[in-house]
Amino acid sequence: MYKTSIILVIFCYISLCSAVDWYNFRPYNSTTCTGTMYGVGYSIKGDNIPCTSNIEGTFHSTTSIITPSNTTIKLQYYSNSQPKLCSSPSLNTVYNLNQCQDAGIQGFNAGINSLWYSKNFYVNKTSTPYYPTSGGAETNILYTMYNLACTTITGYAYHVGYTTLNDPNDPNIYYRYYCEGGVPYREYCEQAWGCDGYPQDISQSCYPNYSFFLARTVTCV
Repeated sequence: MYKTSIILVIFCYISLCSAVDWYNFRPYNSTTCTGTMYGVGYSIKGDNIPCTSNIEGTFHSTTSIITPSNTTIKLQYYSNSQPKLCSSPSLNTVYNLNQCQDAGIQGFNAGINSLWYSKNFYVNKTSTPYYPTSGGAETNILYTMYNLACTTITGYAYHVGYTTLNDPNDPNIYYRYYCEGGVPYREYCEQAWGCDGYPQDISQSCYPNYSFFLARTVTCV
């Protein structure tokens, strides 16, 4: 009995030491974060990860989680001209855990023209990452973000009920995102003329030590 107790205590201690927090930003249109999720959502690792790529690579944009607590979390947004640089944050937002709130950071969740990717987030902390899947149908686009060496996953991003994103540099341009046959596509569109009919396969493998934007995979789940 004595030996068994020691083994159990050691096992529990190791489990606690290896626990990782994930901060989930679940997107909703409603201000109460009820009903069906809608927009672009995120799940970001919180164990002192310095930076993780955003969905679009404009100005090598990245985000990081700073000073998490049991009640709030601060998210910083970086926009740098160098692909490996993650310094001098240009924007930040503090979120309350277990509450519905405005999506916040412009660069993190909208373009420079305030074209929102998501309106509101329900933010919570879990021991495993959250992202929706389609039950084997492979109809949901999933971005898996890594560190620059492509050895550690730092976060996830996903589309939910949201197939278009506006170009952050031109309000007349938008892109339609969808999965077909398990392959993720992005199609160029214009407000006046619609989509061009030539979708681009955006499947991506992780390319190490080049930029945060390329340190990720893009798949359908």
